[in-house]
Amino acid sequence: MLDKRTYDDMLPLIMAYLDGTSDKQDEKALTDWVSQDSDHQSYFIKIKETWILNEVAQKKLKAKTRSFSELLDKHQNKGGKSSGKTVRLFDRSMFVKIAAATLLLFAAVYFISNFIDSNEYSYHASELMATTELPDQSEVILAENAKISYNVNEVGERRVKLDGSAYFTVTPDPEAPFKIDNEDLTITVLGTAFFVNNLSGKDVSTVSVSHGSVSVSYNNTELVLTIGEEALIDRQTKTLTKRSALNNNYSFFKTKTLSFEETELGEVIRQINQYYNTDIELEPSVKSCKLTGVYKDKDLETLINIITKTLSLESQNQNGIIHLTGNC
Repeated sequence: MLDKRTYDDMLPLIMAYLDGTSDKQDEKALTDWVSQDSDHQSYFIKIKETWILNEVAQKKLKAKTRSFSELLDKHQNKGGKSSGKTVRLFDRSMFVKIAAATLLLFAAVYFISNFIDSNEYSYHASELMATTELPDQSEVILAENAKISYNVNEVGERRVKLDGSAYFTVTPDPEAPFKIDNEDLTITVLGTAFFVNNLSGKDVSTVSVSHGSVSVSYNNTELVLTIGEEALIDRQTKTLTKRSALNNNYSFFKTKTLSFEETELGEVIRQINQYYNTDIELEPSVKSCKLTGVYKDKDLETLINIITKTLSLESQNQNGIIHLTGNC
């Protein structure tokens, strides 16, 4: 005997099946109805494809739009008279699902074409410590000349490419992992703050964690870092190692503070070159000089003046390169 229920009658059963809430009786009724007519099968496939499309679209639109259920609640709260018709399994939650499917049939293409592109973003820092906000509201502080691009892929992952150094404060979202890719190196986070040093075009890169945890994968090796740890990526030896952070200055982009305690000048200048994107050279006689001090909100010229006066050194600028000489 043919099942004479209409498309509208069957929609609640289809939605319950896709949502995983249907019982065996409903699943059998749906199977029988779909198999009895090719038009029924086409209708079922169309609803299923729209359902899948909505799952992807919601993830990609999450950073810039309200959830689809909120839109439906708003739509439903505007009112509307009931038809008085009673349909099995047609409760309020099912109404929301039906409304979602019906609305999506007309709106999915519009949403994707108008909003998915807003989840793509790129930025080139033209100054030291340039701050930018990604579409997911994560904050990134970039070194001068650093470049970043961001997009949400087809499965809802937030994917970032970085050329240069940057400090990240990532907005947590367990359903949308945040990943930084660079050739064969991948950094994965859920919600944390960390610093990435010289990710592209350098023999050695570091990832330092100041809050939360990250996973770093390189050359078939994976490490998990927590607060106060850093990963060292050596592209010459093709190795990935973990160590305690050598200093707390990896938060410099966030705190704008450098702190040293009996630190050799060679290491001090290495960090200044790194964070200020500059080129300072030392003559061998001063590399082992020890420096202690806390320097907050200092521009490069002021910082160098303080160091040279503290250690009784001389500085000369030759063709854009600062040379420090003297004895200490």
